[in-house]
This record gives sequence, C-alpha cells and structure tokens, in this order.
Amino acid sequence: MVVSARDAPPHPSPAAVVVREVWQHNLEEEFDLIKIALMTHTIVSMDTEFPGVIYKPVNVEKRDLGRLPPFWNYQLMRRNVNATNIIQLGLGLCDHRGCLPNLGTDSQYVWQFNFKDFDVHNDLQNPLISLGLLSMIVTGQELPCNLVEFMDLVQLNFGRSVFDVKHMIRFCDGLYGGLERVANTLGVHRVAGRSHQAGSDTLLTLQTFMKFMEVYFKEKKDGAIRHNGHLLRKHNLEEEFDLIKIALMTHTIVSMDTEFPGVIYKPVNVEKRDLGRLPPFWNYQLMRHNVNATNIIQLGLGLCDHRGCLPNLGTDSQYVWQFSFKDFDVHNDLQNPESIELLERQGIDFEKNLEEGIDSADFAALMVESGLVMNGSDFTWVTFHGGYDFAHLIKIVTGQELPCNLVEFMDLVQLNFGRSVFDVKHMIRFCDGLYGGLERVANTLGVHRVAGRSHQAGSDTLLTLQTFMKFMDVYFKEKKDRATRHNGHLLRKVSFVLHGLEWIDFDPSNEGLKLNPLGDE
Repeated sequence: MVVSARDAPPHPSPAAVVVREVWQHNLEEEFDLIKIALMTHTIVSMDTEFPGVIYKPVNVEKRDLGRLPPFWNYQLMRRNVNATNIIQLGLGLCDHRGCLPNLGTDSQYVWQFNFKDFDVHNDLQNPLISLGLLSMIVTGQELPCNLVEFMDLVQLNFGRSVFDVKHMIRFCDGLYGGLERVANTLGVHRVAGRSHQAGSDTLLTLQTFMKFMEVYFKEKKDGAIRHNGHLLRKHNLEEEFDLIKIALMTHTIVSMDTEFPGVIYKPVNVEKRDLGRLPPFWNYQLMRHNVNATNIIQLGLGLCDHRGCLPNLGTDSQYVWQFSFKDFDVHNDLQNPESIELLERQGIDFEKNLEEGIDSADFAALMVESGLVMNGSDFTWVTFHGGYDFAHLIKIVTGQELPCNLVEFMDLVQLNFGRSVFDVKHMIRFCDGLYGGLERVANTLGVHRVAGRSHQAGSDTLLTLQTFMKFMDVYFKEKKDRATRHNGHLLRKVSFVLHGLEWIDFDPSNEGLKLNPLGDE
C-alpha cells in the first residue's frame, strides 16, 4: 500500500521517532533494514522534495490552477518532472495498527534519502509530484506522453493499492487544505523533523492516513459485513471479494490450498516409494500433465497479519474463504476415483458445485482486480506442498495450460505472486523433528484444526496458515531478532522454492520421463 500527500511547520522531535538519514555511504545497509521491516510493516508512505514548479500554463489565473482538467494537470506535471531532478525522498513504513518499525531498539524509524542528482548551481529550479519523480527514477526514463500510460506505470511499479490523502479528503466533511491543516484537524501532530523535509512529511502523511482510516472508515467497515463469508458460490462471489479487498489492507500474509480430482497420470517404471525422489524437472512434467488435464474443485484462501490474526470483518468471529467451482463435472471429466471418493466423504457436494459453483474465469478476473495477483510483492504467500496449488491457480488466472518447462512456470509464479512465496513442506527440511504431511507437522508444532474438515480447501488453508505462523515463531524467531542487526538474507534459502520443484538445482532435460494414464501399466 502506498500513501502520498504534502505541506507542514516545525515541531519538537522526541527521541521516540528517528528519521534515518540515508546517503551514498550507508544506502545498502539501510535497504537491508528496510527489507527486514517490510516483512511486517506493509503500509508504505512516501514524499519527495524537488526544485519546485518551473513551467506553468499560459493565461491561467493562479486561483484556477486547481480546476484544470486531469490531462492538463498531467502535462504540466510531466514537463516539470522531466525538467528537474529530485532532492530528497522520504519513506515511512507501518503495520496495520500504525506502528513504525523499531529495528530491535527502543526507537521507531522512518527513512530520508538524500540525492546528489540536483545541482543548485546549474539545474533548473524554482526558488519557492512524488509518484512522477519516483517513476522517473525507477524507470530511468522521462515520463510518458499521456496520463493513461503514466497510470499504467504507477500500477506496474506500485500496484493498485495506492491512496492519495489529498484526494480522499474530498469525500469527508470538514477536511480540506494541505497536509498540516488536515493532520491538525484529525489531531495528528508532527513528532519528528520539520516541514518540507521528506522524512518528516512522510511520517506525518503516514500517521494522518492511519488516523483518517480509523475515523472515517472504521464505522463503515464494522457495520458492513455481518454474515459468514466462509463458503463462496457464484451468488456471493463479488460481495466476498469486496470483503477480501478490505481485509487485504491490513492482512498481507496469504495462505492458499486447492482441491482437485487427483493425479491422473503417473510416471512409468517408477515405484511408488521412489516418487518423492524424482528430480524437479520430472516432477514438473508430471504436475503439468495432470493440471492441464483436470479442473479445479475448490480453492481456500486465508489471510492474517504479522501477528497471525485473521480478519474479523467487524464481528466477533474470524474468517477464511472457500471458493467452490463449477469447472469440474464429476460425470464426464478426468478424475482419480479414489480422490473423488475421499472428497465426497469429506463433505464436498459435486452436484451443488455444478449448479451453484463459481466460473473460474469470473474468479480470475476478481483476483486480478483485487490486487492479489500480478501485483509485485505486496503479499507473502504460504502453501503446504504447494506446486499443484500454484499450478491450478496460474492455469485459472492466465486462462492457459501450464508452460512446457519449469523455468517458465517459476517465472509465472514470480509474475503473479512475487518472490515472497513459502512452501512449508520445503521449509521443514531445514528443521530437526519435522516431517510428513500437513496434519503431522501441525500436530508436532501443537497446532490443531479449528474449523472444517481435512481435504476441504478452506480448512486446510487455515491449518497451513496457522502452522506457518507457528513454524516461524518456533524456528525463525531468534534468527529474525538477529536479523534486525543487518542480517537480511536469513530466509532466502526457504523462500521462493516449492517442494519437489527446487528449480535452482534441476537439469533441464526432459528425456526419460514417460507418463501413462492412471491404471495403465
């Protein structure tokens, strides 16, 4: 989530909040800290300082500048941003409660980056436009010629969860003016630095946004949703995605599980006991053939914040979601009979799914629109033995069969879900005493199923999510504490690796793998 705004005068700076000054000599070190903080602080505020407005429209009175149409405003901003260089950029992070990162100390922190790009002696300046400047820095190019292309760049670089407080106050009685006025109206005061310093303005923007959300949106959110959003069929799909979008503002760890008709194809001349030892490329080809040949039945989606709390949607309950699809026809589609019998015993109603289930194309469109997929690295994704889960979801979202090789598949995983992807089945390889399936691992960690039944996607999703959070608490807490002292790469060996598809280690040769339909020897 990205927030932006501007304006303000000085205020004494208590030691509790520190603006970390970033220069060339400490840039990489500070970004190591930022990467650690981003694991739990996912609301991002940003402000820039630049040499002012150089170009202005001809024959437009100053009082009319605020009434220019969007296209004119963009052309004015574009000319000015392309002609000038950035001076400072402030970066603030907080969690869903508004808490700043403390980096293992008694203080809280925001960052202020100081750039050498602007030369006060030679560059264009006004002695007296934040996303535009940042887009130009990130792309290394001037801004595009039209507003639509610029907003495409904003979405590509920052996602769709972008809020401008100056725009938001238009819909709220009693709020108007610049950042300082809006902050004062909401009872928010500057606690570090001075106005027109990027770090201080970033912090004030962030705290004003959090207060704004609490004052103007809490009541609406609490009153919005009182029903059980647990089981989704086509009649309540859009309504439930509205709830999911609200929950995603503060719950950025996402767990996912799928139910499907089982394994149809299996490798020839491979004993069952050896299936777990197949090289990653073979595993991928086996998975690819099975996913391409079958249709999804259910998908579970669980969300939590960095403390492991599920969304309560303003009620006394907590929620996960279970999507039931109509794509699978039990009478006609390829299936593994043993898998179908198991799912029926666990309560899945295939006839009801056919009549009332969700069309996966509708689900895919809402997934993209919600920002859950194709949105960079806004979320951490969690699965257990998740290759098939990601494969079925990618097949739905892209509307295409899986690609021919594992490297292309992992590119699609990164494109749709980012690199903050964890497979608990892979993670337990590095921890003594943990082995087996989800239920066994959960029990070993003292995590118990609290809703639904096994082999129902919503229930398995929740158990996966709670097992992951417990796992992180037990096995990574001490390491994570040490990480605040500049050790930002501790989780790399377990992130962005799916069990059985350890793609960095495989030999991309597909010779030797032959598949038969289930039952054909």
